[in-house]
Amino acid sequence: MQVALILHRACKGHDDFIARMGGDEFIIVGERATVQEIEALMVNIDGLTNQHNLEEKADYPLLISMGYSVLSQQDTLDSFLAAADRRMYANKQQRKQLRTNAARPS
Repeated sequence: MQVALILHRACKGHDDFIARMGGDEFIIVGERATVQEIEALMVNIDGLTNQHNLEEKADYPLLISMGYSVLSQQDTLDSFLAAADRRMYANKQQRKQLRTNAARPS
């Protein structure tokens, strides 16, 4: 529920469609003119997630891994979603590595 609220807040002011794909996976379908606009949305989601974690002080922080895909005329729905999935798993791996490095004593 918290993730849905964060996504809704991040997309405020845009005509985006937000849907739960299943389990803990969500999709945002919207028009962004550039990859930079997509990345700005992702930064906004990160910021709102961090804000939520600071305010809630839960035992386990909320973590969101994100990926995106830009639709081309050659894409099928499956290839479009697969590209976003690949980016999401790369993002998840990168975040895991950052947490591992941060936990290591210097």
